[in-house]
Order: sequence, then structure tokens, then C-alpha cells
Amino acid sequence: MERKGWLFSRLLTCAAVIAAVSSCTGTMKEEKAEDIRREVMLRISAPALQTRGGDAYEDRISTLDLLIFEDGMPDYRTYRKTEGASDMEVTISLVSGRNYSIYAFVNFKDRIEAESITEVQEAMVQLQNPSNEGLGIPMYGFLKDITVSEEKEISMQLTRMMAKVSIRMDRSRLSRDVELQVRRISACNCPRNASVFTDSRARSRFDCFDTRYGWTGDECSPLNTVTTGGFSEEVSLFLLENMQGEFPHEIGEDEEKVLDEEGLLSQICSYIELEMEYCSPRHFINGQNLIYRFYLGEGLKDLNVERNCHYHIDIVPEDDGLSGGGWRVDKSGIGTYAQEIILSANTLEMTYRGEEHQLEATVVPDGTTFREVSWKSSDPSVADISPDGKITAHDEGTCLITCSATDGSPATSTCGINVRYAPPSFTMYPGDYIEGNVGDDIHIWCEIFPPNAPFDPGHEELDYDKSRGIYDYTIDEDGKGVTLHLKKPGTGIIYMTAGEPVNQSGMAIVVVRSYEGNAQYAIPPTHPAFQECLRRPDVLRHLPLQVRDRSPSQPHG
Repeated sequence: MERKGWLFSRLLTCAAVIAAVSSCTGTMKEEKAEDIRREVMLRISAPALQTRGGDAYEDRISTLDLLIFEDGMPDYRTYRKTEGASDMEVTISLVSGRNYSIYAFVNFKDRIEAESITEVQEAMVQLQNPSNEGLGIPMYGFLKDITVSEEKEISMQLTRMMAKVSIRMDRSRLSRDVELQVRRISACNCPRNASVFTDSRARSRFDCFDTRYGWTGDECSPLNTVTTGGFSEEVSLFLLENMQGEFPHEIGEDEEKVLDEEGLLSQICSYIELEMEYCSPRHFINGQNLIYRFYLGEGLKDLNVERNCHYHIDIVPEDDGLSGGGWRVDKSGIGTYAQEIILSANTLEMTYRGEEHQLEATVVPDGTTFREVSWKSSDPSVADISPDGKITAHDEGTCLITCSATDGSPATSTCGINVRYAPPSFTMYPGDYIEGNVGDDIHIWCEIFPPNAPFDPGHEELDYDKSRGIYDYTIDEDGKGVTLHLKKPGTGIIYMTAGEPVNQSGMAIVVVRSYEGNAQYAIPPTHPAFQECLRRPDVLRHLPLQVRDRSPSQPHG
């Protein structure tokens, strides 16, 4: 009986264990049925765009930082480096029927440190240099409210954090004799960082790179290749988003879209800059290249650079290449060549040795940068010219005076010189016998040729008569005449002499009368010109003198 009881007890115990085990097994199966995990292929891709100019890395995926949240809680994370493919596939394990949020960050140099979706929403991308160290364009993608049932594949489209700017040149409006060769193209004021899920903009100059991103030398060759219609091939650059809003004031033309270099906007707004070798017969650049600048945006009033957008810009230089729709040309180093030199005379006749003539040169156009000119004579022994354009004749003959621009342009002009000496001459005015009353002013002068011959208006005689009180005098500015201010009755002599090559002299008797009568006055024998007066019969006819006693004769007619 005891044996049976023991067996029965053992059977009850085993039954209870089996029942308990059976009960537990059924619960686990039900839980696994709810938590079935499925292997899902996540296909990540970026829109494939092709570009020219340097390394076409816009669709490259170099690194992937993948974060998965289940109902807002972290579930899975992976970080991978790739070979730069334009898309990639990642196998992930998701529980059927549950709600997931999936975030992908591509080509971020640093991993996103986030333990919640809120922290993910505050994520930022930070670049070490404008080209993102060659990793490729930072991109991101996200999927919300993903529930897996029977799906085996999920697709995620990435969004680029950068804008693409494609530039080409249209040379069809450029003058045929003007050449523009692009040597550098740069994206300037590139932001250093950007918010992933909200609009981003640089707020100070410290938010932008000092260095530029772009292409130089042969990398710019597509812009120097002219195709059909005068257009070049394209070159593209990339910039992080920079939403700066509208232009600060009203403008009417693209070329007016220029920011004050001292203002904040010029330090934080992104722009494209071209540096070009410039060759023109009308203008030059002082020791540097021509700079074109374009502030980005959708239109005249827009300064926004928006992520994941493709901007197409045509550079259309016109005429001399110093203007063009949509581009601001930096004219600070631009100079204007002389196109023509106009002289005040194209031929000159010069008639004596030492004759001078001032040539004036007018440089055209008025805006010529360097207006200085140089002068040269083809035969300085005939006539030479000073640096300021004064011609001096030296000997009979012909020569050519050439005036040239000093700015390197071919602008020149010439003046033909013919030196032929004319015979000398001497004429004294108003005559050789002059009468006047006390208080009168009498002007006596000579005309001589050549006018540069040495000339003496008779200083000794004038001073002698002045000492006698007959008159005071004033010498003409040219030294070839004198004005007498008659003061006292008496007789004097004016004696004027011209030297080589004229070698002639003239003498005039001056009689100063009083208002009361017509008394005759003698020339004192001590007068410096008395002996000359005696040798001049033409003078004696007017005023006969008695040599013996040096007294005047009877009044003459």
C-alpha cells in the first residue's frame, strides 16, 4: 500500500511538471509568433547626375551612418565605409508589425551622436574644407512609420546637403579682337556647417571658409572650349546650403547685384568667382587677371543657395568683356588703352634758328588710364623736342616729330617740321622824330626778325634822359619797346639795337614841349647818342644842329 502510494505520488508530481512545461512551451510560441524578425534589404541611392570639371563626386557614397529607432527607441545602428558607389544595399533585421524610423547620413565626416529621434533632428554636418575632404557631397535620408510584413526590400532616396552650380561661357557677344581665357573658377564663402533637417545659413564670416573651392589650370579647360553658337562646355561646383534671403535693396539689372564689401552680407553670401586672362586692344589689367563675380540666387532679389538644387549660370561677356548679364566685373584693376593721339599741328614751318613752338597732344578716349606721351625727333640737328612737347629749330632742313602713348598701345601721331630761314628785318615805330607835350605818354617800339635776336632798347640813353628829368620810362614786357612818360621840356634820343643775325639799329629824336610855346631844344653834346646823331643826316633834316657851338638852328619845318 505504501508502495502504491509512493508511485501514485510520483506520477502526480511528473504530471504537474509536464503540465507546467506544456504551459510554458505554449506561451513562448505565442511570443515568438508576435516577434518574428525579417531580413529586409534597405536600398540607399542618390539621384545620379553627371558633371564636368574636376572630380565628379556628387553621387558618391563614401561613408554610411545608419540609425534605426523602434517606436522612438534606439534599435539598430551601423557605420560603414564604402568604395564610393552611387548606391548601396544594407541588410537589416526588423520585427514584423512594429513601427520604425530609419535615418541615413552619408559622407558625414563624424558619426551622429544621438540616443533619440529628437537628438537626430538636431543633427548638423560639419566640413573640414569646402570639398569635404573628397568624401563626396554630404547627404541624408529618412523613412518614418515603416512597418514590415511581407516586404523584403525598402528603398530610401537621399537628399544632398549641397547645391550644384553649373557654369558655361557664351562668347558670341564678345568682340572678335578680345580674348578671355579662364584660369580659375572658385566657389567662395562656402559655409562650414549646416543643419540637416532645417534651413541653414551662415551668420558670420567665421561660418564660412576662408579658402576657396574650385578648379584651376587645365581643370578649367571646358570653359575655354568654344562649341556651336559660341557656348563653352560646362564646369560645376558645389556649396553647402546657405539661405540668406532677399537682396537688401531694389536693383534693376543683374550687374547691380553687388554687395558692399564692408558689409556683413558680402562676408556670408556665397558667390562664384572667375579669374581670366584678358587681352584687348582697348583695355588692360594692371599686372593681374580679370575678375568676374556672381552672387548666387534664383533671381535679382534672391541670395539663397538651396540644398539639392542645380543652378545653371551662363556667363555672357559683351563687347570688350567688361560687362555681361548677371555678372559683376571687378574693374578696380582695369585700365583703358589710348586709341588715338591728336596733335595741335600736323605740319610746321619754322623760319629761324632758335624758333620755338609748343605742340599739344590730346589722348583719346578721355578715360585713357595713362595719358602721358613721349616725343621723338627724327633729326634733332634740324629740330628737337622737349619732354613737354616744345619744338626748337636748330638748322635748315626737314624732320618728323613723333608722339607716342606710354601705356603700351600702338597709338602714335606725327608732325612734319620744315625749317627754312627768312631774311632778317628791323623796323622802328612810330618814326625817327617824335614830338610830345609834358604829361603825354609816348610808345616807341621795334619789330625785328628773327624775334629772338639780341635786342637793346637803349638803356644808356633812356637812363641819361631820365636823369635830365625829360621823361620817365617803362620797358615793354617783350623788351622791344618803351613807353615814355613826358615830364619836362627838352630834347632826347631813343637808340634801339638788334644783334645777330639782324645787326641793325634805329634812332629817334624825342622833343618834349611845354604847353606855352614851340621853343626849340638842343641835344646836349654829352648825350650818349650825340655822335651817332651827327652821323645821321635823316635825323639832322628834322633837327639841324650847329656843330661849332652845339646850339640849335632855326626852327625846322
